[in-house]
Parts: sequence; C-alpha cells; structure tokens
Amino acid sequence: MHGTKQYQELLEKSEQAVKSGFPISFIGMYECGVDYLYGVMIHYLKKKDRHIIPVGFIKTEGKLENTLACLSSSLSLVTHTQHNFQSLAEVWTVICSLAENRSIIFLLYFDEKESVDLTFLEQFLQWRFLLSVKLNWIVCTTYSIFHHPFVKSQAFEKMIKTNITPMLPLEKANAELVFKDFHSYFGPISKKDQEEIFTLSGGNAGIMKALYLLARKKNLDQWKTDENLTARVDGIINELDKNELSMLYKKVFTSNYKEEDQLENLIRYGYIKGNSIFSPLVKEYLKFHYDQAVPELSTLQRKVFQALKKVSPEVVTRDEIAKLMWGKKWQQEYSDWAIDRLIYTMRGKLKKSGSKAILKTKRNKGYYIEIYD
Repeated sequence: MHGTKQYQELLEKSEQAVKSGFPISFIGMYECGVDYLYGVMIHYLKKKDRHIIPVGFIKTEGKLENTLACLSSSLSLVTHTQHNFQSLAEVWTVICSLAENRSIIFLLYFDEKESVDLTFLEQFLQWRFLLSVKLNWIVCTTYSIFHHPFVKSQAFEKMIKTNITPMLPLEKANAELVFKDFHSYFGPISKKDQEEIFTLSGGNAGIMKALYLLARKKNLDQWKTDENLTARVDGIINELDKNELSMLYKKVFTSNYKEEDQLENLIRYGYIKGNSIFSPLVKEYLKFHYDQAVPELSTLQRKVFQALKKVSPEVVTRDEIAKLMWGKKWQQEYSDWAIDRLIYTMRGKLKKSGSKAILKTKRNKGYYIEIYD
C-alpha cells in the first residue's frame, strides 16, 4: 500500500522530520492504516547515519515494568545484545552509548486505547533535552489517544501533540492501488464490487479489507451481519468519547445542527466528510446502534445495552455479558462483582436519562430489557 500517493507523502514527511530533528505524530482513526505505516516506516527510514528503534507499546496497561519490557525487546534487536531493563536509567545508558556515533530515532507505536506510561514520556523529554537533535521520535497511533487520562499533561503535549499529521481515509485513486494489493493477496473481484466497497468503506483500509473478503465469498450483500466487519466498525465508533458520539449523531441525523466549531477534530481526522459521516456503512451502524436518548453510557455499557436491546424482550445471560466485557479471556477474568456493578450502574443511568428502556433481572437466567412507549 505504500505505493499509494497518500502513504508515500506520509513516509516523505517522516523523512523530513528525521532530517530536521523535529518530532512528528501520525494519528488516524481505527483501522485507517496507522499500524501498516509504522511497519513500512521501519524499513523506509533506515540509513547508515542513524539508529532506528521501533517500539510497539501494546497492552502495557500504563505500567512502567511493561514499558521497560517493550524497550528491552526493541533495544536488544538494535544492539544485538540481550537487555532486561529494570529501570529507565539502564535504558538511558544504552541510548548514550548508541548516540556516540549516530543519531537515534525512536518509532513509537501506541496500540488503540493503549495506556501510555507518563513516567516514560517525562523521562524521554529529559533525554531529548540532554542529547538535543541526536535523539528524535516519531509517533504512530490512533485517534483514541486523545482520550488518554494524561492528555493535558505537558509531557503528552510535547511528545504526541506538538506536530500532528492526520492519517485520513484513502481517496479513490489511492484505494484503487490498494485493491491491486488485495487482488494479489486474496484473488480478484469484479470492478462493480470494488466500486461498492469503496463507497461503503469511505476509504477506511480496514473496512475495505473486510468487505473485499466478503466479496471474494460472494457475500458482499451480507455486510450488515458480518462479525469481522462489525468488530472493525465497533472499533471506529468506540474510540470516540460520548460527547463526540453525541455531536456526530446530531450532525448527521438532526436538522440545523449549529455547533459546527465543535466538530473540528471529527472533520480533521476524517470522521466527517462534507455534511455526513465518511462511510455510509458507519452511518448505518451509528443509526441502529447508538441510542441518543442514553448519551451517558460508557463504551462497554453501550455495547451491553445494544446486546440487550437487540434481543429484547429475550434474556441475555451473565456469561454472554462476560464475553462482551472480557472477550476471549472472559472465563479467566470472570467476576460476578464486576457484572453486578455494571448492571447496577446501567440501571441508574437509564433511569436518570428518562429512557423508555428498563433493565430487568430474570432470576437465575440473566437480564432483559423492556421498552415502554
């Protein structure tokens, strides 16, 4: 995909940032190709006069020991020496050694909803102060980073928000090149299906891929019920906070929305294109899965609420709720207290909002929703 004009421009920007000694962040919506760009950039930026140190922060939970484990793995590969850092001071020693003969560029990838370790960010800025332009960094991450608890901290501002380039959905000409890649990997589909896929996806690479695989199975017309596709759209919706979701809903589904200035970020990062959501598919999902009457529900609560609403008045069992809460690890993570607390909180929010939906318990079975007119 890096043969597309959009990706090539992003790679060139990364090279310019490295040459200038100025950091840069590439931030895009979920499944928009940030992880792909990160992987390509590792090889694109390699030169004899610099050390490229890619560090993927995935499921660190914001804990320093997990951050140190990621740094140990990355620096072990670069130095060809096994490291098992127990402190950031040990990391600094290795960085100083590397900086003696070359500049150092850290490629930092933060997974979606990753809990960034503030201690690491603060320490990294101190290292930058000491080494100046000999130490630089590039960040690749998703839009959900803006909802991090430390988003207003000085370290977060300087490390991630100083120089942002948004990663937008693909334009049609670039999407056609991506279809050529898909053709090589997965096999051909008709030109008509390609047109429909681009229209439905709005240029989001992850959605394009899911739709392409459906088209290969001759099931493109079943996109509304495809679990793989639903998971990707869920990810796009879930990285927005409740206020952004509310604004997006009002902008698209109500007339005469007047708070256009509040939509700046949603427009900048490609969620809104023209006067609507970038993707008709995401618009359809939002229409049927977002309950504007209950804007206070968290992402998890909304997911459980929609599962209940979908089968109403049938029962959703506690095991089914646990699967929504903990995914594949639901049996290991299972907690009656956590489920009880979730249901209790949801009941309170539904009642407070004046929702017509009432969350009820069916003894020894699970929970169900009754909706009153």
